[in-house]
Amino acid sequence: MRLFKNLRKQLIGGEKSRKYMAYAIGEILLLVIGILIALQINNWNENRQNRNKEVILLSQLRQEFSANLDQLNDKIDQRKNIVKSAKTLLVNFDQGDINNSDSIVYHLQRTIFIPTFNTNSSDFFSARDISLIKNDSLRVLLAAWPSQVDQLVEEELQWVTYRDKQYLPFLTSHFQARNLYNGVQLDLEMMRTVLMDKSEKFNDRIGNSREKIDLSDLMTSQDFEDHLGFAIMVHNLSNIQSYTLASHIEKILEQIKN
Repeated sequence: MRLFKNLRKQLIGGEKSRKYMAYAIGEILLLVIGILIALQINNWNENRQNRNKEVILLSQLRQEFSANLDQLNDKIDQRKNIVKSAKTLLVNFDQGDINNSDSIVYHLQRTIFIPTFNTNSSDFFSARDISLIKNDSLRVLLAAWPSQVDQLVEEELQWVTYRDKQYLPFLTSHFQARNLYNGVQLDLEMMRTVLMDKSEKFNDRIGNSREKIDLSDLMTSQDFEDHLGFAIMVHNLSNIQSYTLASHIEKILEQIKN
């Protein structure tokens, strides 16, 4: 009898242990399921926030690159005008024509502009989180953007340095530079490609020199045609780089639209 009683107690105890074990396992499963659901909700919220950030980023990029394209086209037009004027001056130089002083001064003033593409490529990635963008093709295009800009800037800086250190000192020593600077202010077509606000214009005029214009020294200097030749070359090269950059921008805008 005692043996059967002990066996019965063991069976009852084993049944309680099994129930407790089943309860404990159930609690653990519920806890795991709860954690998984919480993680899923957190991931969903994070993905939703990232998509919202992506939409905002793409909108900002669209505005930025549209403005870049407009500015780039302005610089292209400005360089075309410089090249056209430099070529006209070379024709005058070759023909020894110094009679049409107004035309010569007009074209001369256009050659001293410095069309530079203004965008900050150095901190392009530090200023925005490109990893938010899901479009692989767009990310590749954006990754190449800084190096594309740097190639154009490298060409542009050649003219900036050359103009300031060689061309302007030459003009100042061979011509009334005051007349050129006054002409720059009056050249609304060129100034519209320079000023951020296209409606702005210079009201505080320099005015022309009272000295009689003498073009003979300038138009007989061998250095003058060399300066014009360099201007034509460097601005044509800069425009070639600009066309490439403009095409790159158009691809970026197309990917943003998609």
